[in-house]
Amino acid sequence: MGELYLRHLRAAEHGMSSPLPNDAPHRFRELLERVLAHQDDPDFAAAFFGHLGTTRTLALPQDILALFGPAATGLRPGPPERRLLGGFSRLLAAATTASPPDPRFPSVMSDLERGGEGVDSESLSWLVSEGAFPTQWLTAVARRHLQASGRVDVVGRILSALSHDATAARAVLSDLAGLSAAVSGDLEAGEAFGRALAAASGVHEGKDREGAAAFAFQVITQGPELVGNDAMRKHFAEIAGAYAMEFAASAQVLDPDSQLPSRFGHFDDELVGTTPMFRLSLTDSYRFLQTFADTDAHMEPFNKGMAALTQRLFEAGVRADRHLLAFPPLDRRQSDTGVELAFARLGAVAGLQFAAMKAVRGIADLKDQEEVERFGQVLDKGMDAGMLLLPAAGGLPASAAWMFLSWGIKDGIGAMVEPDPRLPEVTKQELAHARGVLYEIAAGLVAHGYTSKNPPVGFRPPADPLIADENGRLRPYVEISADPRATKAFLAWLEENGSLDDEADRRMLGRMAARAARQFAGERDNVENHLSTIDPEFKKVLEGD
Repeated sequence: MGELYLRHLRAAEHGMSSPLPNDAPHRFRELLERVLAHQDDPDFAAAFFGHLGTTRTLALPQDILALFGPAATGLRPGPPERRLLGGFSRLLAAATTASPPDPRFPSVMSDLERGGEGVDSESLSWLVSEGAFPTQWLTAVARRHLQASGRVDVVGRILSALSHDATAARAVLSDLAGLSAAVSGDLEAGEAFGRALAAASGVHEGKDREGAAAFAFQVITQGPELVGNDAMRKHFAEIAGAYAMEFAASAQVLDPDSQLPSRFGHFDDELVGTTPMFRLSLTDSYRFLQTFADTDAHMEPFNKGMAALTQRLFEAGVRADRHLLAFPPLDRRQSDTGVELAFARLGAVAGLQFAAMKAVRGIADLKDQEEVERFGQVLDKGMDAGMLLLPAAGGLPASAAWMFLSWGIKDGIGAMVEPDPRLPEVTKQELAHARGVLYEIAAGLVAHGYTSKNPPVGFRPPADPLIADENGRLRPYVEISADPRATKAFLAWLEENGSLDDEADRRMLGRMAARAARQFAGERDNVENHLSTIDPEFKKVLEGD
């Protein structure tokens, strides 16, 4: 096939220069497609590049661009040409897995790795841009050809190659500020830089891989200085979502350590279900969240990470609280429940996120009527998509589920447990969302077995048919919220279980659900208030200056 490629190439070059009509270029493109049909055939791939040899392999990208690329110098190739070039990158990567390879192929890879005057960085960048290559080989190639001072398109393609190998990315990416500056004026290269940073941070392979957390810590603490253009932002959100635990573990306004500089290393944050890899200062957390808080689309990966973390922390909290029900402390002391502590910490993260959104977007945008209505639709979607704390939600939780939980609890939270609230600033829709959160917590406690064995003191299961089915299970919230009588019956059931009694045993389901929601809202507000004292610009936004 290599010889056939060369013959068709020569014919195509002659056909392009001939004044007479001919189909040679078309037949050459058809041959390229036939070659690329073997991307999953390592033996074919190794034989193909082995026959071409180093010189013709390096010339392949330029052959394609010369025949099918842009007519004018400096223009980027179009999608069809990029697809061909990406295909040959993957074909070359496939060749490296041949066992044993074509005897001529290893010398090609050695020549490309060794570099030198005959190895053109532009051509090589096309060859490596999309394939998954051996880590050691890619590391050597990238170290030689990734220069912040080089052509931005070449830099972008080398970064794209590194985004497919987290270990190589961690080994090569060192001058993050220099690379960010180099790609800041090019959205495509900036996007590749973001992908490479996310890969090196362990977004895809897991943060427990060697060096991943340390790299992520470096990115997070340098974050604001690394955002050269908007194409990077969603990948910063991916990093934050992968390390949602670290953001939650570090978010304690009253903890003196939260005011200290960020530091790498495990620590005990006294929260069930967490094993944080590093501690972030509130300032670093806040500044990094600002890097992607400008749009909902950019925030989505972080919201997904927070949704997954919320599920984990809630389940861990319920397990811990069930254990305390079965084995209460000898002194009968009633400390904060695991669920309450989890919700307090999650509320603090919500406060950081909301503050970042307000600081970046401006409070006016968040008060705009169209924006408010649109966001209300997002919350409705989160409520309809399946409650985050219920096992029935299944699969990876949607980002809307976290937004529903974190935005659903409004100021004046006491209104949501009263049948007839007297707070004019709480709209009907806001009240429905807030009560949806309360339902989610209470139903989640039941669904995760909090009331099954050793039930909490004075627990009364739902009995009213308006809110309980024939098996005694709570009806879905969409049914309860649609009927004012059912809503009142639900709130009455919570009241029977201590939601409105400050003197009730704090382990009672109703009081626990109400306190968890209050803890969430309280910590969210505490964080926002604290940040307004250290960020003059955020304070101006809040004050409307």
